[in-house]
Amino acid sequence: MAAGPDTLWTTLFTIHSADGTPLDGVHYARAGEARPPGAHTVVNFLHGRSMNFYVGVQRFAAAALVAAGYDVLAMNRRSAGVAGIRDSFTGVGDAWTLWREHRMDVEAAVRHLRGQGYRRIVMAGHSQGGLLAADHAVKDPDVAGLILASPGSMHRGLPSAFPEAGRGDMAQWGRAMVAEGRGKELMLQPMWPWIMSAESVVDPLRPGVATPLDELLARYRGPLLVFCGAAGHDARLLPGARAAFERSSSPAKRLEVLEGCDHFYVGFEERVVALLKEWLAKHAPPS
Repeated sequence: MAAGPDTLWTTLFTIHSADGTPLDGVHYARAGEARPPGAHTVVNFLHGRSMNFYVGVQRFAAAALVAAGYDVLAMNRRSAGVAGIRDSFTGVGDAWTLWREHRMDVEAAVRHLRGQGYRRIVMAGHSQGGLLAADHAVKDPDVAGLILASPGSMHRGLPSAFPEAGRGDMAQWGRAMVAEGRGKELMLQPMWPWIMSAESVVDPLRPGVATPLDELLARYRGPLLVFCGAAGHDARLLPGARAAFERSSSPAKRLEVLEGCDHFYVGFEERVVALLKEWLAKHAPPS
């Protein structure tokens, strides 16, 4: 069957982060696209914590964005999945990933896109990916726009849904394990279906490791879209997202609150896609 003008081409790829870690992803484009990458805009989606390139916003929005004239890149950071193995019996995944490694992987994706010839890159991220997208955007003056979907307001090691009352005990336990040389060993987290290495629990608690979202957006002046649900876990994230948005100095910023929507936009997919297309067309057109 011949490819029509709106056929979605998906290309799986593997690149390497600066320390040699392999990173898998997918590049979505319109079939038969004749324009070189430098002639149009690509949206670089960063997945949420323990998620991956084939779930979430980047999965359900890609086809519509490509039909609107955009290319889309979605790539796994080394934190994809809580814990697993790849090419050995050494554990990999979010359970062991440090903040500097997250940032390294984001930079690898941007470097890959620039190597392909893209010059207009919109950074987009969901949840933890939103915080990372903002972290990159303030350092990169060539970013064409920033989209934050239910962003976390701070990377604190333990998941944002972890009970506040238990954070101190977990941090103390993690520090003791690190002091004993057991930083790579896993900690089972009570009241939460997660495991993390002691090192990854403790690392972001050191001063200066991770910058809060409000400080990042105070420094970002490019086009900005922030959207967040008002139900479920997003009800906890919304105050921080709103406060960070208010600190933004961007002259072209928009905050959209999705009443009744939770952290994963189930049942709100069409509304999210429409919002993305409308904002992108105004602030980061496809060509």
